[in-house]
Formats: sequence, C-alpha cells, structure tokens
Amino acid sequence: MIADCVMGPLSKQKMVIAAVLFAGAISSPAALTAESGDATAVAQTNFLKEPIVHPPLLHRFSLAEYRVQAVRRLLDQVNEIAGNLGLPEKLPLTEQSVGAFVSKPDMAAELGMVGTIETLNYSYSFARSNKFCFLTLQHSEEKFHDWLNDYSWPVRLADTNGAYALATQWLGSVSMDVAALNRDCKVGFMLCGLKGHGKRQTFSPVYWVLWLPDPKVRRPIASVQLFAPTKTLIQLRVEDARYILRKPTEIPFSEGQ
Repeated sequence: MIADCVMGPLSKQKMVIAAVLFAGAISSPAALTAESGDATAVAQTNFLKEPIVHPPLLHRFSLAEYRVQAVRRLLDQVNEIAGNLGLPEKLPLTEQSVGAFVSKPDMAAELGMVGTIETLNYSYSFARSNKFCFLTLQHSEEKFHDWLNDYSWPVRLADTNGAYALATQWLGSVSMDVAALNRDCKVGFMLCGLKGHGKRQTFSPVYWVLWLPDPKVRRPIASVQLFAPTKTLIQLRVEDARYILRKPTEIPFSEGQ
C-alpha cells in the first residue's frame, strides 16, 4: 500500500501525533477535515466574518480606476513577497507580465477577498481581510507526481526540523506571525510518498508543515508544503488574518462615479 502523505510528530517542537493518511497530497491540507464537517464550516465562516478595518482615505476611485489601482497595489506587494521569498520570478513583475483577478469592491469590503495575481510560476492570493494569505506553485500536481516517481529516500533520512526551519523562515519573511502560531497551535508534519514498512520504508522528500489549533479539527490555521532537495516552496497558506501582520490592501471606491 502506498500512502501519499502521512502525518506525524515534529521533533523538538510541540506536536500532534496522528496516523492520518492524506489522500490528496498536493491539494490544500484543508482536506484533513474533522470527523464532523460542521467544525470546518464554522472555522471558514469565522475567518470570513473577521471585521475589516478601513482607514479613511482622501482620494476615492471610480470602478474603472478601482480595478487599475487594485492591480497596481497588489503587484507592489507581490514583487516584495517574491523578492523576500527568493522565488524564481523575473522581477520586477509588471502589469504586462502577470494575470490578475480583482474582486468587486463590495466583495473586498464584505468578505476581505480583494484579488489574485498569477505569474507563470506562482499564484498569489489576497483573500483574508484583504491581506496576502495564499501562495501556490503553478502546475504543482505534475511536479509533485514527478517527485514521487524520481525520489525515494529511507524514512530515517527525513529531516522534519529542516522542513520546519524553512517553513518558519518563509512565513516570517512575508510577515506572518510565527511566534503567535507556535503559541496558539500544535505543530505537525506530513511525509509524502511513503512506501513499504519497517526499516525498508521510504518516502519522497515533500513535506507538509502544519499549525493545528485543535486536535479535534484537523484543519490547519497555517501550512507550508515544500520539496526539500531544491528548497522549492510549493504552497504557503495562512487561513486566519489574525496571524497575518501585513496591512490590508486598501483601494478606495466611489460608487456614484
């Protein structure tokens, strides 16, 4: 039997030990739902209902100007984020070199989901209180299956401390509150591509590092997925805006114009 990812303890850190087989390895760890789907639904609702603070702004844009300004303000942050993470992007990214989705002003105001910037390499989402919260490697499923096929290491070589160090370094570099996550959550990890048993068990060096608020709800507040040999960041997610230290993206809008 082959398990794509298996969850286990993180040495020298607070830990959650759970023998959970993770069937959809490259998808978000939100797939690790609780025994009751209601708990996950409540968690999602709470995130979306978090109050959004809109400071006063002097100039307000029409709808057409709003879209232009939104792309520019998101792009400024994406250039900073990509640079801080050392991602393989051709910087500076420009309006001509990216794809952009901008939510309607009412969606940004009510749900805190302002938009997404996409490059050939990554997708950058601003969907928690209009703050940067999700990063996803493009075509990650194809790459993940290649890594599963090409890499098979003895489980004794698993370096969970190294994966944790990379994950916390990346989270901190994009203004996520790592100290608060460690304070409020249990830290766990998942090994991917497990095969065999006992001393002959092997894995592919793709790791999930997870911050879990409650053992009964296996939906992480934050998670990082990475490919260790090349230190490739596959996914970075922070679901709760309270752990995002960045300021909300503000684009003023005048409905009457």
